[in-house]
Amino acid sequence: MANQEVLSDPYLVIEKLKEVQPTVIQATPSFYQMLFHADWQGDKQLKVLCGGDLLSETLAEKLVDNCLELWNMYGPTETTIWSSQKKIEQPNQASNIGKPINNTQFYILDEFLNPKPIGTTGSIYIAGDGLAKGYYKNEELSKQKFIANPFSDASLLYETGDVGKWNNEGEIEFLGRNDNQVKIRGYRIELGDIETQLNQIEGIQNAVVLAKKGNQQEAFLVAFILKNDKNPEEQRINTILKANLPYYMIPHSIINLEKFPLTPNQKVDRKALLQLDIQQNISEADFTAPISDLEKKLADYWEQVLHTKEPISVHDNFFALGGHSLNAVKLIGLVSKGLSFTISLKTIFDYPTIETLANHLQDLKQDQAIALTTAEVKNFYSVTPSQYNIWLASQQEKGSIAYNMSAS
Repeated sequence: MANQEVLSDPYLVIEKLKEVQPTVIQATPSFYQMLFHADWQGDKQLKVLCGGDLLSETLAEKLVDNCLELWNMYGPTETTIWSSQKKIEQPNQASNIGKPINNTQFYILDEFLNPKPIGTTGSIYIAGDGLAKGYYKNEELSKQKFIANPFSDASLLYETGDVGKWNNEGEIEFLGRNDNQVKIRGYRIELGDIETQLNQIEGIQNAVVLAKKGNQQEAFLVAFILKNDKNPEEQRINTILKANLPYYMIPHSIINLEKFPLTPNQKVDRKALLQLDIQQNISEADFTAPISDLEKKLADYWEQVLHTKEPISVHDNFFALGGHSLNAVKLIGLVSKGLSFTISLKTIFDYPTIETLANHLQDLKQDQAIALTTAEVKNFYSVTPSQYNIWLASQQEKGSIAYNMSAS
């Protein structure tokens, strides 16, 4: 009904939909998201089949509110084609892919092919009449992915590479790809959990989170969001995420893109996103040189631990520039020795830019100065040199210096 030129332009697609007036449409989540970005108002006569990728709650809400019906369809090409389905009536059902269709069997298994209990995460395997015989002229891959079915003689079991779990209604909650589960600083996390939190933030239309390797092969999280006029500032996004996620699940970089790269099947091309030069993207975005003495000191420390000769912006993210937990510890040591501040590794995660860390240290300085009274300074045995120096600096700012004490 539409050629490739029309399909590549959401405004032309919307015009085509008005012309054809279909009652059923099947497409990927990114296709529907593209239409909404082009101010598509939906169609109350349209039954929407959505499949091929993870359906977010944000998109589900738009489709439920603006279309006749929304069906979440699931099934890899190797199972020709849909293997389960679920009518979505509430946005919080977005991850539900329902029950297997006729003549199809689903299994949620552990790494030893043992069934997983209800409510626990495992790998999704599919068997049944819809299963392909294998990959054309690729016997090695066929043997790897199409294995003997331990639950039924003379049949095959296909490993989808997806992760899910059974719910109490005998339906499957789709949790994304196996490779969406990553380990960050020793913690195993699900990238989809972070994407869900991002997509719930007002102003964010679509978000994809990936784990990217730094210079030292340490993984760090990068969030990609579609650029629009309503996008909140990165600091606001991080504040919201910190209220709902542990610190190790907070993306260290948030990149705005005009559009996501897509595969030929119109899925978000995560491999292409990983190929983007994140460091260059950040440094070119808004370079701001360190101004205050504290910012200049911190920039010097960053250059030492990151071994970089390039100028560092106060907005650059420590981890996006190649930082990881080991050189973050070195940074903590330099801050402690050179600036007399005691901070933790969590501090670097919470304040990963020079600007935010400098502001945090300034707040610490003021808090300690307030806590240190003149009476305490008189009794210098109860005061450490670093405490005294902080107090002394605060007195100098006021124009009054009452006491002196040697560095020893």
